[in-house]
Amino acid sequence: MVLNATGTDNYVWNTGETGSQIIVSPNDTIVYDVVGTNQFGCSDTAMITINVFPSDQVSFSGLLPVYCQSDEASPLTGLPEGGYFTGPGMVGGVFNPELAGDGVHQIVYHYSNAYECTDSAVHTTRVFGGLTSIELAPIRQFAPTKP
Repeated sequence: MVLNATGTDNYVWNTGETGSQIIVSPNDTIVYDVVGTNQFGCSDTAMITINVFPSDQVSFSGLLPVYCQSDEASPLTGLPEGGYFTGPGMVGGVFNPELAGDGVHQIVYHYSNAYECTDSAVHTTRVFGGLTSIELAPIRQFAPTKP
C-alpha cells in the first residue's frame, strides 16, 4: 500500500522514512503519522489509521479430477460456509458434468467475510464427453447348431 503526503516541502514519517511517499504492508491495524515542514520551518502533523481485518482461508471439496459427461452430479462443500460457486456446470453448490460438457473446466468458490475481505479457491476438472450409452441391435432368430 502506498501512503502519500502533500502540502509541504519535507516529510518525516513515524516509520523513520522521509519523503512524501512510503510503501507499507501492515499485518495489524496501525496508525501512521507524518510531520511535514515547509521552507520557513513551519510544521504540521497528519495521521492515518490503516485497519487490517482478518481474512479467512478459503477451500472447497467434492470435485473429482475427472468425470464422464454421463456421471452423476457432485455436491460441493465450500469453507467457510456462505460463499458461492461459479464455473461451467455449476448449479448452486452442485457440479453437473452433463451441463459442463466435454473439456477442462475451472470451478471457483468465492467467499467474502463480515469485513468484506474476499478470497477464492479454484480447482480444475476434466469432463470426457462422447459415449453416453450403448445400444444393441435387435436380436434375430437364433437356432443353435447341433454338433
